[in-house]
Amino acid sequence: MALNEQDQAELVNGGDTRLHYHNSDRVPTHDTLEGLAAVENIRSVDASYVSNYQDDFILVDSTAGAVTIDIPKPLTNRVTVLRVAGANNVTVQSVGYTVNGAASAIISSNYTPLRLKALKDIGYFNC
Repeated sequence: MALNEQDQAELVNGGDTRLHYHNSDRVPTHDTLEGLAAVENIRSVDASYVSNYQDDFILVDSTAGAVTIDIPKPLTNRVTVLRVAGANNVTVQSVGYTVNGAASAIISSNYTPLRLKALKDIGYFNC
C-alpha cells in the first residue's frame, strides 16, 4: 500500500499515522465487552414460554413443573435452550416445523444445552 506524502512524512519524523497502531489498541475494554454481551439476548423462564426472534439463550428453571418452549417459524436465527435448575423435562417445539427432524426435543438433564440453528422453511437442527 502506497503512503501519501503526509503519512510518509509523519512516519519519517517519528509521528503517529492512521496506519500505525499499537498492540495495546487491540485489547478490548470493559465497555467493549459489556457492549458485546448486550448484543446477546438472554431470557430466564420458569414456566412455558413462546420464544421470539430476539432470544439467543433461554435459561429454564423447571423446579415448579415441566416447561414447554415454543420457538417461532424458522428464519435464519440460532437459539440455545438450557435447563439450569429443576428435575422436570423441558420440551422444545416449533409449531408446524420440526426440531431435529421430530415434532419436539426434550431436555432431561441440567446444563445440557440444546443449540438450534434455523433452516428457512425446513425446521431447526442441532448445531
